[in-house]
Amino acid sequence: PTGSTGTAGGTSSGSGTTTASAFSGAWGSSNIAGLPLGNCADVKWLITAQTASSVSGTVTASCASGVSVAANLTGTIQSEDVITLVATGTLTAMGVPCQVTLNATGTRQPGDTMKVDYNGIHCFGTVSGSETLRKFPNI
Repeated sequence: PTGSTGTAGGTSSGSGTTTASAFSGAWGSSNIAGLPLGNCADVKWLITAQTASSVSGTVTASCASGVSVAANLTGTIQSEDVITLVATGTLTAMGVPCQVTLNATGTRQPGDTMKVDYNGIHCFGTVSGSETLRKFPNI
């Protein structure tokens, strides 16, 4: 009757999961700097599954230039505010698919934002940069 059960364990899925659940959800930005995407209105980093130590989901982008990105996202929770992410998928430009891989570190910021520092490779070259993603309440 103390009311404290489940708060120390990492496997509880209820009132003791504030740390892990903070990464879950839809995160968005207007672009992924360094990729040949052009003007993008719909970049989503979507974390759809989460355990006490890992996350998974997708990265998608649809851009005015006709370029799109579809990638699988996996990650490891490093601390309550930091996750490492790997996105592997396809960048399609002018109908031609191209493999793309991004390695990133996401750091939660105030106001439901996350700074993502990334680097990677695609068939047009290498990419690196930083994006500030905003968390969306609904997708």
